[in-house]
Amino acid sequence: MSEIDRCFEILELRPGASKQQIKESYRRLAKRWHPDQFSQSDPQRQQAEVKIKLINDAYQRLKESPASESARSAPAQAAKQATTDIKTRPNSPQDHCAEANELMQEGKYEEAAELLGVVIKRHPTYAEAYRYRGLIYSLLGYELRPEADLSKAKSLGLRRSRAAARSATNSPPKQPRSSNRAAQTSAAAAQNHSPSPETRPQSQPFAAEIECQLTFAESRVSLGAIALSPNLKLMAAGSDSGAVYLWNYKTRQSFHTLEGHTGAIQSLLFSQDSQFLFSSSADGTIKLWHLASGSLIRTLAGHAGGVASIAISWPHKVLVSGGDDGTVGVWDLKSNLLLRKILDQDVPVRAVALNPAGEIAVCGSADGSIKLCHVLRGGILQWSEQHRAAVSAIATSPTAKYFVSGSEDGQVALWDVAGDYLRSLQPSGQGVTALLLAHRDTVVVGGGVDGYLRIWNAETGQLLQSQSAHRGPVRGLCAVPGTEACLSLGADRAIKLWQLRHFPVAAEK
Repeated sequence: MSEIDRCFEILELRPGASKQQIKESYRRLAKRWHPDQFSQSDPQRQQAEVKIKLINDAYQRLKESPASESARSAPAQAAKQATTDIKTRPNSPQDHCAEANELMQEGKYEEAAELLGVVIKRHPTYAEAYRYRGLIYSLLGYELRPEADLSKAKSLGLRRSRAAARSATNSPPKQPRSSNRAAQTSAAAAQNHSPSPETRPQSQPFAAEIECQLTFAESRVSLGAIALSPNLKLMAAGSDSGAVYLWNYKTRQSFHTLEGHTGAIQSLLFSQDSQFLFSSSADGTIKLWHLASGSLIRTLAGHAGGVASIAISWPHKVLVSGGDDGTVGVWDLKSNLLLRKILDQDVPVRAVALNPAGEIAVCGSADGSIKLCHVLRGGILQWSEQHRAAVSAIATSPTAKYFVSGSEDGQVALWDVAGDYLRSLQPSGQGVTALLLAHRDTVVVGGGVDGYLRIWNAETGQLLQSQSAHRGPVRGLCAVPGTEACLSLGADRAIKLWQLRHFPVAAEK
C-alpha cells in the first residue's frame, strides 16, 4: 500500500476522494479523537493522542500531495476555478493574513492554515504568515509544526515571544525594556494618543457617553467583586470578609448570604444556566455554590496564595484560575482535579480571561507582562511586556476580535486575538481597576482608582468621557447581558447601574 493510500485509509476514505470529502472526514475524525474528549485517567486518552497525530499528519499529507490533487473530481475545471479564485483574492500578503485572521476568529482553523500556506509559498519571507499559522497549528494540536513556524517567524525578524523557547520553564530572565520595539511603539502611541496609519481602522465617527440610571444597592459591608447571572435574575457581590451576598436583580433586594470563605472574595462567576456560582478568595480556594439551595457543592484548593481571578471554558468544561503564587491552573469541573498548571512564575498573576473558544488564556501579571497560554495543552503562545506597571484588569471580546488590558499606572492597551499589540488608549493618569468591552467592541469602559468611570473609542484610542462614579476606587464592573448597560461596584459600598449611549457624529470636512 502506498503512503497516499495509507493516508486515505487513516481518514476512512477510498483513494481518489475529493478535497471536500477529505476535509469533512478530517473534521469528523478530529472531533471524535481529540484527546481533550477524554479525562487524564481514561486509558483511551493515550490512544487518542496517537490517533489524532496520525489523523493530522494524514490530512496534511493529502493536502500537499500532487497525487491527491490529481484525484479530485474534474481536475481541469478545478484548476481553472483555482486560477479564478487566486485572481480574485487580494494580492498583498497583509490582505491574505487579515482574511486568515477572520477565518480563525470564526473557528475555521483548517481553512485559515490552508490560506496561510498559499501566502507562504508566494511570499516565503513574510514573517506574519508563519506566526499566524504557527498559532493555528498549536490550536489544532500539532506538536512540531507550531514551533517550526514560530521559529521561522522569529528568524525573519518578527518580534516574537521569548517564551516560545522557554515555555518548558516558564521563568525567562528579564531583558532591558529599551530593546523591546513594541514598548517603544507604545510610548510613541501614548504620546500622540492615536494609532499608526497601518493599524487605524476607517469607520464611521461616533460619540458615546455613560450615565447613571440608579443606585442599585448600598451595602453595609465592604465589597470587592460583582457578577450578574445570564438570566438577569440574580446579582452576586463578594465581601472583604469572605461572604457572598445574593440580590434579586429585579427587586434589588438582598435575600441570602453564602458563607464559607475565610478571606476576601476576589472573583465571581455564574454558570451559563444561572444555577451555580463560582467564587475565588484570598484564602486560596475556589468554591462552587448551588444557588437554589444556597449550599456549598465543592471546594477547589491548589494555590499557595490568594486566587485573584477565575474564568471558565464552557466548551471544554474546565476552570482557569490565576493566583498570587504566580501560577495559572486548569481544573476539570467534572472530577474537581487540577489538570495542569499552564503558567508557573515568580510574580503574582493579577487577571485571567479566556477567548470565546475557551482555548487561550490571557494572563496579566504584577510585573506588567501579558502572556497568552494554551488552556488544553499548556505552554505560552505569546508574551508581551507592553505594560510598565502591574496589570490590574483584562477583558476579552465576545466577538473574538480584541482583548483589552489595564495597569496600575493608568495605561489601557488594545490587542488583537493573536496577542499582537494594536494601540494604547488615551491615558487618564489614574490606575485602572476594571475593564469592559461594549457596543460590539467599539467602546472600552474602565474603572479607576479615583472612583471615575471612563469610556474610550477602541478604534482611535480617544478618551470620550470621564464620569465621577464612586467615592473611592471602582472595585468591579460587569455588563448587563443583552443591553448597553453595566453595573459598577465602589469602595464606597455602592452598586450603581449605568447606561451607555452610542451615537454617530458627522465627520470633519
